[in-house]
Amino acid sequence: MPEPLPPDSQLLFYTMVKGDEAELGVLLPQLRRHYPGSTILVHFDGASTALGEALAEHYGAPHFVEKRRLYETVYGGELLHGMLERMLAYPAEAMFKIDPDCHIRRRLKQLGSTPIFGRLQAKPKMACPQGGCVGFTRAAAERIVKWGGLRADGLKGPGYVKFWKSVPKRHPDPEFAGRVVAEIVKRAEQKGLVSFDWLVYLAAHHTKQHMSEHPEIGSFWRKLPVDLSKFAITHPHKI
Repeated sequence: MPEPLPPDSQLLFYTMVKGDEAELGVLLPQLRRHYPGSTILVHFDGASTALGEALAEHYGAPHFVEKRRLYETVYGGELLHGMLERMLAYPAEAMFKIDPDCHIRRRLKQLGSTPIFGRLQAKPKMACPQGGCVGFTRAAAERIVKWGGLRADGLKGPGYVKFWKSVPKRHPDPEFAGRVVAEIVKRAEQKGLVSFDWLVYLAAHHTKQHMSEHPEIGSFWRKLPVDLSKFAITHPHKI
């Protein structure tokens, strides 16, 4: 059963910004309108700008600059581990990773029915939340951080691609898994970047935590459906 939405004081929204500071000008006022007492944490990836910092300060959002480009495969799963670790420094019972191009249309009515939730992709055989908006309970974040496997040396650099190439051999449907993994490997080999969504998948499976579809989160890849009326949070809305 889905858990009720905690009060604002126990909600945290975490957004990572790189070259899309203008989108904060839409996202932050929407968050403050619908979640006035929540914590909003802004992560500037590589460097901040005067605009980005001014927006964060105006809307009361703690912010910091991470000079490392954590999406690079050389850092393995640090992107997700570090994010969850920072979230846990705050007294939040529910934590949402949201991209800057999310729109907050109204308040959510509830949390997910599992510790990790969002809009699932690659259903049903490798289902995991699409990365534009992913929710975690505090217990889920604590479990992943305590596990520590995202920081394993074997997941860094060439080890990242090696790990994912081994996944289809262990999956009940190697052909299906191979198609999913091919896209993860392509991104890593051509761009040198990890896939946030699939770090969530990896962490959830290794810590034996279920993931589920949240009916109010409409996080899609590149293109939105025509009817958004049932969603409280939608993605993407590129400026």
